[in-house]
Amino acid sequence: VDNWVALSVQTGDEWAARTEWSDILEPLGWTLSHRRGEEEFWTRPGKDRRDGHSVTVNYADYSSAGVYRRELRAGNADVAERIKQAYLDQVDVGFDPHNLVIFRVNPQLNRYDASRIASLYEQMVRRISSQPGVRAVTLTNPPLLAGGVNTTSFLVQGRAYSLDEARSEAASIHRVRIAPNFFETMGMPLLRGRQLTDQDNSPPPRVAIINEAAARKFFPNEDPIGRRFGHSPETTDQIEIVGVVRDAKYNALRGAAPATMYSPYAQFPVGAMACVVR
Repeated sequence: VDNWVALSVQTGDEWAARTEWSDILEPLGWTLSHRRGEEEFWTRPGKDRRDGHSVTVNYADYSSAGVYRRELRAGNADVAERIKQAYLDQVDVGFDPHNLVIFRVNPQLNRYDASRIASLYEQMVRRISSQPGVRAVTLTNPPLLAGGVNTTSFLVQGRAYSLDEARSEAASIHRVRIAPNFFETMGMPLLRGRQLTDQDNSPPPRVAIINEAAARKFFPNEDPIGRRFGHSPETTDQIEIVGVVRDAKYNALRGAAPATMYSPYAQFPVGAMACVVR
């Protein structure tokens, strides 16, 4: 429908259990127009409620909010952004989501080879970092909470796996390829071990950092630092775990952060990446 929702936000379970949308919207000056069952209809500041509402919350989902397209067409594009920022002030996604700009780059579309791609990313990061107001620049694929998902098998050295076990959900982990300064740029604290460095860019040896959820899933009663794993039963000695980082939401706000591994992007064939600017 032409006038229906143009942008939606779905909150996490923890937030929904302890927070009402009024906690977000009333401090921004929004007015509750009316209710229909669990749904609430809110009007933005400066608009008469008789002229129609601007946002519907709890529509078909107890903790969702949708901004109407007509509001954006009327020149109120920042309506959705204000709601999103107010929401992010109250929910813990595992990193600092404020003042981030994210855009994707795929040099392969212009037939760049690996050498030119690496050079392009190096120049891009250097030039953007020199711009006024920029505090940090990093690279990642996929970017967190951008909808992308990359999973692989996580098979620990010294453990036996059948073919079915190696392909099972129990052996699955989410994966993110990152530049060495990713955690610092995102505001994600390292809990154990060490950070990635430029020296980790060219294997061997290959290294990775895992999150708390991965440590709990694969090493519930063990120290994961120094342990090795691979993505097939034949390569379980391929990658060394050098650190544990705090959990962060991966591709969805709902539910707990999944088991996730972070690897230096330069240890793989370099292709499309997302640039994150703070």
